[in-house]
Amino acid sequence: MRTFSLLKGLPLYSKNGKKIGEACDLTISEEGKVTGVLLSRSAILKRTVQIPLEEIELFESDGIYLKCDDLTKIKPQPYEYTLHHKDSIAGKQVIGNRTGKTIGVLEDVYFTENLGNIVAYEISNGFFSDLTDGKLPLSTHNPPSLGEDTIVIPEAVQ
Repeated sequence: MRTFSLLKGLPLYSKNGKKIGEACDLTISEEGKVTGVLLSRSAILKRTVQIPLEEIELFESDGIYLKCDDLTKIKPQPYEYTLHHKDSIAGKQVIGNRTGKTIGVLEDVYFTENLGNIVAYEISNGFFSDLTDGKLPLSTHNPPSLGEDTIVIPEAVQ
C-alpha cells in the first residue's frame, strides 16, 4: 500500500535502467480506482505522459521501474480524474454518505500498487487540526462518488 505523497517526485526508470522522468500525479478512473502514474518528462515542452499500472514492474522507495524500455510502446489508459492536475480530486470536500456531514478535505490517497484499489483517503480538517490531531486516514470498502465539488465516501470506517 502506498500514498501519492510518497511517490511524488520519484524517478521513473525504463527496463534498461534509464531515467525517463519523474512521477508528478496519479490518474484515477470514474470508479475511484488508480489507473496509472503521470510522468513528467524533462523535455523542452514539459509534457506529461500517463503510464498505466500494468506497465509498472515495481514501486520502490528510490524509484518506479517500468516493464518496457520504450515509452512509444506504452498505450495510455482512459482516465477521468487526477489527484492534483486536470480534473483533480485533491482539495475537494469529503462527505460521509451515512451522515451527510462534511468529514474534511481530501489530501492524499492510499492505494494498492498492483490493483490500483484506493483503500483509504487522507483527510485534512485544517492546518491547526492537522498539527494537533494529525490527518485522518479514512478507510472504505466501496468506491466513492466523485462529484464536481465533493466526494461522497460510502460506508466510511473511521
